[in-house]
Amino acid sequence: TIDLSATSTTYDLEGEITPMFGLTPPSLLSIEQLLADRFTGTILQTPPQHSAMRVDGKRAYHLARRGREFTLQPRPVRIDSIEVLSYEWPSLAIRTTCGRGTYIRSLADDIGAALETGGYLTALRRTAIGRFDESRAFKLDDVPDPIEQAHLIRVGEAGLN
Repeated sequence: TIDLSATSTTYDLEGEITPMFGLTPPSLLSIEQLLADRFTGTILQTPPQHSAMRVDGKRAYHLARRGREFTLQPRPVRIDSIEVLSYEWPSLAIRTTCGRGTYIRSLADDIGAALETGGYLTALRRTAIGRFDESRAFKLDDVPDPIEQAHLIRVGEAGLN
């Protein structure tokens, strides 16, 4: 979920939020067109300063927290699909299927910049990673205690070798 009315230094709720003023809310149609035209396929994305990327052997988030200046280079990432689930200004909920290395926080910031409204991530829910999806996950209250070998996914079951 993206808030389109402000920016954040970390591209999410943990950073310093800067509200944008005098904004004209974009239409749903213009958002959907933008997502299809500019945010689907292979795109260049700059990782957030508060990321696990390495800069001179150190994690970027360590440097960012210490106030160090550095630049992360844009890199190609793959967005297979992106769809609007709901939109009620300033909140935009999207579903994205993407390749590894994609930063959804950066995607939120990039969408906000392209719309000229600002944008930062307010919620994130990962529903799948590779062949694993939430249909095979335990709800927190249902996690066995203790966890036994029988509760774990076997390599062959997951389609992994």
